[in-house]
Amino acid sequence: APATSNEEGDANGANKISDWTPQQLTMEDLTLLCDLFYLPFEHGTQGVQILQEFYWLHTNAHLVASDENKPEVIEWKEREKKLEGMSNSVNRLFQKLNAINNKELMYELYPYVWEMRAVISTLNSYIKWLGGGTSGHSSDSPAIGNYTWFSKGWKESFMSGEQEPWVFRGGLTADLQRLIPVDGGSDLFVYKVPQVVSSTIYTIREYIDIDKDQITDLSQFTRSSSESSPDHLERLVECILRLNPKLCFVVEEKNEGDDKPHLAGYAIAIANILNHSSAVEEVENDLEPWARDILKCCIAGAKPHHPSIIVSAIHPSVTDQSVSKRLIICLLAALRSNGSCGVFTPVCASNTQQLDSYVKLGFVEMSRDEAGQTAYLGRVF
Repeated sequence: APATSNEEGDANGANKISDWTPQQLTMEDLTLLCDLFYLPFEHGTQGVQILQEFYWLHTNAHLVASDENKPEVIEWKEREKKLEGMSNSVNRLFQKLNAINNKELMYELYPYVWEMRAVISTLNSYIKWLGGGTSGHSSDSPAIGNYTWFSKGWKESFMSGEQEPWVFRGGLTADLQRLIPVDGGSDLFVYKVPQVVSSTIYTIREYIDIDKDQITDLSQFTRSSSESSPDHLERLVECILRLNPKLCFVVEEKNEGDDKPHLAGYAIAIANILNHSSAVEEVENDLEPWARDILKCCIAGAKPHHPSIIVSAIHPSVTDQSVSKRLIICLLAALRSNGSCGVFTPVCASNTQQLDSYVKLGFVEMSRDEAGQTAYLGRVF
């Protein structure tokens, strides 16, 4: 009888193994989860690796402008791939946790893993933009957060017990956020966890030419659901895209079961529009009146502390409010790398929906045109 019992036990064990699917959690997944949420001021091995890889890639981004065959450039590219692999691992962990049978546990973990995944994905998107080596980020001393995990005395300052626990947010998520070079953008890290649990992955990447039609369509779609805009704003996005902006990001949405992601938003900027001589000449030489009107509109909104123009939109179907903020964070970090710390955007004054969307991103109204039809909103960072 005992032998039969053992045989049955072995058979049951084999059946359990055969029932395992790639969508289930592995020991490696659980180890990653523990490393990501270790202690407030001590991080697990993989958490430290993410911090170190981002910091090294960011501070050595100037190497990308060199000959791609140089050893240091090859090393940079290899470490960039390593960071991307870490980001993908966190994405998989996020989706696997959402599929576990213990829904009570899943709901407890979801807010933390959701935020962690979003922050790491944002860091990875910014590094991939730096890796393009196309614009303005060749400085040997790139901008970085003022007070970070790498600052001298950082850990000791908050381990002494002199600080109240609510004064300073600890944990890997907060330490990663502080590495993003947008010192005045803490408001962009404040957002509500989605009310409905979703495994949808939103990924921010740099704009490529084939995105143009989708961006134009999204611009028209978001405008058609609102009140009419002044003529000079109707084709604002189209005009800026014609100037081949170097600072342009899109966000892709990928749901479970989708063969490929689809575009769900964009954020475009031209740094220091008044100094963008090539763009100015190109539009001024354009015979089409609408292009000249848009140029005048852009120049009218530029201020000494808000020299860069930005336009952004997210598809109305996206309910995750962190998506638009993370998209803007990437663009502001890219602008910071180009020496700009202030932006503005022209918005139809009667379009309350669009005005509200920018206000939620930290923009405030600065002025209006003579007719009162166009409101200029701006923010610094």
